[in-house]
Amino acid sequence: MLGGVINYPITANASLFAAYQQFVADQPSDPDAALILSFVFLQGTWLASNNFEYAKPVRNPPIFQEFFAIPALSSTERITNLTDVTAELTTYTPSGFRETYITATFKNNADIQRQILEIFLEEMDPIKSLTGALPALVMQPISRGVIDLFSKNGGNALGLAETEGPLMLVNLAVSWSDAADDAQVYSATQRVIDRSITVAEKLGVANKYIYQNYAAKDQDVLAGYGEVNRQRLIKISEKYDPKGVFQKLQPGYFKLGRF
Repeated sequence: MLGGVINYPITANASLFAAYQQFVADQPSDPDAALILSFVFLQGTWLASNNFEYAKPVRNPPIFQEFFAIPALSSTERITNLTDVTAELTTYTPSGFRETYITATFKNNADIQRQILEIFLEEMDPIKSLTGALPALVMQPISRGVIDLFSKNGGNALGLAETEGPLMLVNLAVSWSDAADDAQVYSATQRVIDRSITVAEKLGVANKYIYQNYAAKDQDVLAGYGEVNRQRLIKISEKYDPKGVFQKLQPGYFKLGRF
């Protein structure tokens, strides 16, 4: 496979958003391609970072050409394997820090990308100076092709339809060192999401879906699936787990609310 990370100056954001839009449009025709576009404060400066993978050992696949044409600060592009790519990603998420995630989903749109980035940079300005702070804004595409695939075999419980796509999954990930800074970080990350959703609603590009693995503890993941799907999941639970064994044994996380 092809994989790696390309780092850009944050001033390249407009070009990156344009390339991202083209990638999402083209992805259904080339399902071997995947990417994650991030904006992160690292070593005293803001950077844009593109983590990309291509399932075949092919250099310079056409679907990535717009990204490769943007002048970069560094690149680890290489023919490699999934184990190596995974190991590389772990270097960007060191252990031993406090960390929070919070997420939202939007229709794929360059204008909302730009405005979310502006909100993120503004709200993270006081956060980036905290001890051990590593704020990151992560954008991942959910193409029509992806939605179509996970909607087969009876549909899906997520409440997503191909007609809603393509979508953009946004994850705000912040790590820091001092517990005394918890409230400040949580408040700032919540404001980023709240302000972004408000802008998206005005633009008509908001989406109710909340990705469970990136959700903050106070986010209502199941509400994002829609009431019909939530009730369907409850009925399945009543049929196959009437005593709530799996809900009771699993500490925390997001529950159906039967117990």
